[in-house]
Amino acid sequence: MALIFNSAAYMSEVFRSGIQSVGRGQTEAARSLGLSASQTMTRIVLPQAFKNVLPAMCNEFVAITKETSLASTFYVGDLMTQYQTISGKTYLVIEPLLIIGVIYFVLTFTMSKLISVLERRLKSGD
Repeated sequence: MALIFNSAAYMSEVFRSGIQSVGRGQTEAARSLGLSASQTMTRIVLPQAFKNVLPAMCNEFVAITKETSLASTFYVGDLMTQYQTISGKTYLVIEPLLIIGVIYFVLTFTMSKLISVLERRLKSGD
């Protein structure tokens, strides 16, 4: 629960700053064209804000993936808890840790590559 609350608070600040980074002139222009407040937010402000917050948002996703290994300290079932179970039954220490390291590497590397592809696609629209 602590990881969820921490990540949620951080993400809300990221999105708040992203929305504030969109110039006031964008909102005023949309309102002068007759768009309602909700249309202005969904069609004008949020797409621009999403481009601005994408790097910070994706970094938080990678960080929360890494931080879940800390949850094993509090007996929440994840990869490190499975490591403790396997090493207790088989008396192997290094092999399960190497496998878990590879799994975390594949997860974070894949997320990072998907993020870079998404960022390139969003930049091509500029």
